Amino acid sequence: MPPWLPGPMGAPLAHERRLNEHERATLVAWLERGAIVKGELPPEPSVGAPTATTCLVNSPPWEVGAAPGMAMRAFAVELGNSESLLVQGLALRCDSPGLVHSISLLADTRGYAQRLDAADPSPGYDASGDIGLDASGSAGAVARLRGEWLLPRGCAIEIPAQATLVLEVHADPRGRTESTACRIDFFGADPGATPVKAYSFSRVLGARIEDASCAMAVLVRAGSNALGIQVIATAPDGSRTILLEIPRWNERFSEPWDFYPPVPLAAGTQLSVEWTTNEEAPVLPATSHAAAMVEPTVVVLAAPVPAQAAQAIVTFGSR
Repeated sequence: MPPWLPGPMGAPLAHERRLNEHERATLVAWLERGAIVKGELPPEPSVGAPTATTCLVNSPPWEVGAAPGMAMRAFAVELGNSESLLVQGLALRCDSPGLVHSISLLADTRGYAQRLDAADPSPGYDASGDIGLDASGSAGAVARLRGEWLLPRGCAIEIPAQATLVLEVHADPRGRTESTACRIDFFGADPGATPVKAYSFSRVLGARIEDASCAMAVLVRAGSNALGIQVIATAPDGSRTILLEIPRWNERFSEPWDFYPPVPLAAGTQLSVEWTTNEEAPVLPATSHAAAMVEPTVVVLAAPVPAQAAQAIVTFGSR
């Protein structure tokens, strides 16, 4: 079972791989009886299901060096979509499984990524996938531990017409020079699905929920210099909710996390991230990856709620 990073102080998460005491006792009793299996296990319930698939192939293969330490590169991909796309989820397919750690996405409508890619002779460009104040991950993410990621049915990421999709790719070198190419499969959302809004923030620059919303997912980007991380929502009345708590951060085990059930957030709620420094972290060489990961950055995807339901939102108390 992969290590589970989030701690118990945060909001409930889907697929959290955590056992309560009753479940632990049940498992121990089953093991003591000989771990006898009768029949098949019931299928895991799904919060959504893809209705259509759009395929995306990235730029020519990226050659990842053998030097230890995470590597990063961004790729600008032209979708050529004449109309907006509603995407419920993503799936990662790589020709070198295990080399690519994660891919986060952003839709660029201003042409910045195209110019950066054109100026770099190698595939992609040597920088993060952020565009201005919009952090990579605002269009979703997939990871080695989470190769398929879905929003709940009825919610979607909207990719504008003629947008350039920016893929921020993180790789974990394995002691030899390797090339890898990846494919992202888009799971089309149901017609009429509600687009989620991406809120990007760091410790220096927070974010404010514009309208009454429900937080659906959270993505954290941080390097080895971060130790404990907390993503916090502060309601207009001053009460604080810990949306996500990670007592001991490890970049290689990060993934997009889904809130289940979604967390209600009142209009005017402030989003922020607090973190402690890992004093034992090695000093990394000055690379684009190291520069991008100095300050933890968070993206929260939230869906607006109907006006009539906004009055019913009750924020969690301090905990």
